[in-house]
Amino acid sequence: MARGVCIYCKQEKKKITRDHVPPQGLLGKPLPKDTITVPSCRGCNQNFSNDDQYFRDCLMSMRIVENHPVVKKQRKKTMRGFRRKESLGYAKEFISRVELKEVHSPGGVYLGQFPVFTTDDNRILDTITRIAKGLYYEEGKGLIPDGFITTARFIRQEVLNDENIKIVLNELASINPRIVGDDVLAYSMVSTPENRTAFMIRFYGKLLFFAVIGPESDLLLGS
Repeated sequence: MARGVCIYCKQEKKKITRDHVPPQGLLGKPLPKDTITVPSCRGCNQNFSNDDQYFRDCLMSMRIVENHPVVKKQRKKTMRGFRRKESLGYAKEFISRVELKEVHSPGGVYLGQFPVFTTDDNRILDTITRIAKGLYYEEGKGLIPDGFITTARFIRQEVLNDENIKIVLNELASINPRIVGDDVLAYSMVSTPENRTAFMIRFYGKLLFFAVIGPESDLLLGS
């Protein structure tokens, strides 16, 4: 480990490690040859550990990605981890967020009650903002400038209803994404004249997120 600057806290440290983008637990083993890593201090890396695990477990609990080959393999590893004595508290907390909810078809037909996992969306989006910072650095833009902030959103209908965001998303969708591993991560990036950088980030070919890095006064960041 050599001296360097952590891209997250922006502090120069005597020893710099490497942070995986996305978190290593999503990638499976062996790690893909095209794995992205960025300089990070040991303190930031350790602080990310619990959120990385939660992010992985939440994504892999979603039915929309259950047939992805990496998810199938990693789910087995996750279940074995839940059974470890030191993980029982985390496992109980995680499972406690599963509850029965009424489910309807797209046409409105009542299908019955099914177990539904309720995620901590803010915690998930915190990890997406960190991933966006890593991709920003990877794309040669360096550290996030002072006075800039990073925001992230799930790509849901309420986001698509925002015309300003919709314009940026359409541009991102027209760009061939960079793919990491077996489509574990795919992202496209666009920089705008307003000095903002936007990302469309996809996991396991299905789960979509939108992230923006730009001046704190940028209206798009606060919409």
